[in-house]
Amino acid sequence: MKNILKSFLVVLLIVCVAEAQVIHTLRNVYIQLGTSGTTLTGTTGNSGSVQQAGTVSTTSGSALCTDSAKNSTTSGCGFTLVSLGKSTSVCTTGSSAESTCTTVVTISPTQPDTNYIATCGGISATNFPFMNSLVKSTVAVSVTIVNGTASEAMASTWAELDCVAIHP
Repeated sequence: MKNILKSFLVVLLIVCVAEAQVIHTLRNVYIQLGTSGTTLTGTTGNSGSVQQAGTVSTTSGSALCTDSAKNSTTSGCGFTLVSLGKSTSVCTTGSSAESTCTTVVTISPTQPDTNYIATCGGISATNFPFMNSLVKSTVAVSVTIVNGTASEAMASTWAELDCVAIHP
């Protein structure tokens, strides 16, 4: 298949040069692959090779890998969807011991269900914030923050919360 494509491109280039045409960019090229009539359309990039697609999901954020035939696929890539979220509007706990507050971090793209793995981290702590719990939905991760006891019983927060959701 690769040799056929290379031969096609060489012939195309010879024809263009023979007719004294200068080609800077090739656009909207249609190539028929094999005898099955598969037409390749909408290609972009600057590579000299074409990679055929196997099973490819149209869901934004889907992982891309290659199958055993070296075709592009989103099937069997180890995980199916990665979502990210960030909030700089983080709540602040009260100042009494073990005070809590909750910040909702929106993730994108949305997850199809709540069977994903979620993790969140705080950036730039003020006083003594601790992660207390995470509650997952398809569109967000709710992060509950708690402060400490004794000398750690102060109004506490982070400047930013970052979350990652990975659907296996």
